[in-house]
Order: sequence, then C-alpha cells, then structure tokens
Amino acid sequence: MASCPKFSELEQRTYIKFRTILEIPPKSIHDELATICGEDTLSYSTVRRWVSLFREGRTSVQDAPRPGAPKLATNNDKLSEVKEYVASFPHSLVEETLTGQFYADVVLPEVEKHYLKRRPKTGTRGLKILHDNARPHKSLAVRQKIKDMGMHEVPHPPYSPDIAPCDFWLFRKLKDNLSGREFEDRLSLGRAIYRYLEVIPKDEYRKTFENWIKRLNSVVAYKGDYFDHS
Repeated sequence: MASCPKFSELEQRTYIKFRTILEIPPKSIHDELATICGEDTLSYSTVRRWVSLFREGRTSVQDAPRPGAPKLATNNDKLSEVKEYVASFPHSLVEETLTGQFYADVVLPEVEKHYLKRRPKTGTRGLKILHDNARPHKSLAVRQKIKDMGMHEVPHPPYSPDIAPCDFWLFRKLKDNLSGREFEDRLSLGRAIYRYLEVIPKDEYRKTFENWIKRLNSVVAYKGDYFDHS
C-alpha cells in the first residue's frame, strides 16, 4: 500500500485514541499505522506512550502546554558552549539532520569505507544489513544506496524493546556505568558515553548478537505472543 504523507501526527494520534478505546494493543496499532503510512509512521515507543495516556484518561490528542516560555541564551559563555557542542560532531547538525538523505550520504559511506579496507575486492557486495524501521532507514535514498553498495536488507520486525539490542542490553549498561556521575554539559556526557562504548569487549557484542537471534527465534516460535526472555 502506498504511504500517506498527509496523515499527520495529530491524525495518527486520533487513530491511536479510537483503537485504544477498542482495546487494541499498541503493537497492533503500530502495525496498522505502518501499513497505512509507511515511513511516515510514528515510532512504536510514541504509539505505546499515547496508548498509555489514553488508557489513563487522556482525551486530547494535542501536546500538553509547557509551563513558562523558553529563554534564549545570549551571553558569550552560552554561545561558546553551543559552538563547542556543535563542533564536536563530524558534520554540523545545524546544517544536517538525521534524514534518509543524511543516512545515505554520510552514514552508509562510512560503512562502505570500513569494508573496503577489510575486503578490498568485494567491499560491501553480498553483505546483509539489518537496521530498525526508523523513517530514515526506510527512505528511497537509503534503499537505493544499499542497492548500489550491493548489500541486501534484512527485514526487521515491528519495533519492540524485547528484540532491540539497544533497549535490552546497551541502554542498561550505559545506565549502570553512568549512574551517580555528574556532567557539566551534554558534550561531557557524550564524550563519557563514547569512551565507554570503546571499551566494551567485542565478546560482549558477540554474545548480545547471539542473544538477539535467540529472542527473534522465540518471537517466531510464540507467534508474537508474550514469552519469558530472562
């Protein structure tokens, strides 16, 4: 089915509201929206959050008003801090956002360079790539780039924290490592996260990958129903 770019976020929230009234679970609602809207679909975590709000008695699909008006930082110290934060990225986030085009033009070429060093004759040809169903990953630009690189995209199941390695493994490790520590700003936090990612043993990544495969097999075996994944 073709995507429906005019199906706005508010309209999707309205759909979620009425499906919640009918006691449809969030996973099914997200799958239905994905069928209708394609890459414009709200993320599963957003769908789940709105389902929870509606179940708690929320009636409006509008965002709750935020108290107070935001204040602009105009002093030199704040401006310097912002400039340092922006400069810490290899590509300025002022000019580039993580769109499908950015993913195709910046992220995937880095993957291509990596494998050209490891496999000079074949590079990325014949490799399989798996990423989640985020909008940038499903854009036409990304799909074309993957095709040009000679890779094959492995279909990813609808988003679920139980089968997303970042959720069931990485975020927990980061929380345990960074809990109780204080950081002066977002830049300091980002550097701490980067340093920690660099020291995680490769064997842990391998074990997590094996665990992820096991979880996916369980999803298939239980036909999407709940199962004990401890």
